[in-house]
Amino acid sequence: MVEKNLEKSALKNDNNYIDKIKTKSGKTYFIRDFCMEDRFDIQQLCSQERLEINVQVYRACFRNRFTYITLVVLMFLCMCLFNRILWAISLPPLLISSFLIYRISKMKSKLKTPLQHNYSDYIDKPNLRRILVVVENDNKNNCEQIIGFCAFSTFPLDRLAAFITHFYILSKYRRQGIGQKLLSVSREKVIDAKYRRLNIVCSRYQSNGIKYLLKNNFYLKDTWSTCVFVPRITDEQVLLTISPLIEKKGN
Repeated sequence: MVEKNLEKSALKNDNNYIDKIKTKSGKTYFIRDFCMEDRFDIQQLCSQERLEINVQVYRACFRNRFTYITLVVLMFLCMCLFNRILWAISLPPLLISSFLIYRISKMKSKLKTPLQHNYSDYIDKPNLRRILVVVENDNKNNCEQIIGFCAFSTFPLDRLAAFITHFYILSKYRRQGIGQKLLSVSREKVIDAKYRRLNIVCSRYQSNGIKYLLKNNFYLKDTWSTCVFVPRITDEQVLLTISPLIEKKGN
């Protein structure tokens, strides 16, 4: 009863809360607009999102056939050049690892770029750029924790389309309906801003995210490759879209 009263008072007293999410576990989370105090938390979430993609890229590169063949060739050459077996065994993996880390570090900026605009633009121009955040209230410490966010803006190639640049929920809060509710609220805001289409670009290494979007009425529109890390390991970008956006009845 106390928890419910706290939720009602929070919604009533803070006009920033747009909606709330009640999970099956009984926990309640709130959706609100971005404010300048959130920018450091958003940066951390962006970094976490890119880290998850980078982990998948590293796995793909290290498990690639080209990597294994190169490793065997280098080990054979080292055994011919060096008398010590320790050098022949340890040097090739070190060289291969250094090369892959260098290639991925050089190309990783193309995987998922950080927010392209000033944070003030997401406050001053809500119809052109907007960030919605999901927060968990910590009543004991009287503070909020941002657990996810959705950032969208005008699509550069189509002024009638909105473009989700980032959509991310912390891993431990997934599979609770939080992302689905955030996506639904974001879609409503896009419709209110008179956009006709909603686009989002994902990396192929975000396979779970792509499956999730396909289940939520997005469809695959286009794909393209941006960079090659090693032979047969490329970053393929996937453009998904909802078109046309249908307004709710009664609007």
